Amino acid sequence: MLSINVPAFIATIVIFLGLIAYLNVKLYRPLLAFMDKREQSIADDEQKAVANDADVGKAQSEIDEIIATARAEAGKIKEQATAEAKQSASEAIASKQSELEGEFGEYLASLSKQRSKLKSDLQKQIPEFKDGFKEALSKI
Repeated sequence: MLSINVPAFIATIVIFLGLIAYLNVKLYRPLLAFMDKREQSIADDEQKAVANDADVGKAQSEIDEIIATARAEAGKIKEQATAEAKQSASEAIASKQSELEGEFGEYLASLSKQRSKLKSDLQKQIPEFKDGFKEALSKI
């Protein structure tokens, strides 16, 4: 029948248990420590990624705020420049208008003088016209 060699069986069990203890010390514990360390490293990296994401969100909001401020300031500067340009243009128009009104007044005064001179010249020539008219009528 089946015979069991007890010393070989005990030696096999002792060697098996020794091998388990040796592998536990040299392989399993360092492997488990490495896996725990790697798992902790991954968790730390995830936390850092979340923190970086939050920092990026803050930086993006600051950038958006700075851009909005710059746009508002540019709009104010543009409005101010437009208002100054309109004011200088209206001042130039008013200046030119007053200059032209002065010239127009001078022109009207000149016309008035010419009219009165022409009228006086014509009044001086009325007797000559009357005489010429009477001669023309007498010839008819």
